[in-house]
Amino acid sequence: MKAGVLPDEKSNSLKANNDYPSSTLPSVEGCDYHGEYYNDKELFMDNCNWCRCADQQVTCTLMLCPTTVPNA
Repeated sequence: MKAGVLPDEKSNSLKANNDYPSSTLPSVEGCDYHGEYYNDKELFMDNCNWCRCADQQVTCTLMLCPTTVPNA
């Protein structure tokens, strides 16, 4: 059933209901990653890894970050 349309109880058909106007949510493009917003197809760094936002999902490489060892 479409938003803003209710069944007509007497005729069993659909009629417009102006009390509940139909609305559409804007399509969301991009990604929210750790509280930061990235555009669709955007590349960004997360520590030592490259990440990419695509179709509202983030994928990242799985590289280990180099560690520093103090000289003994």
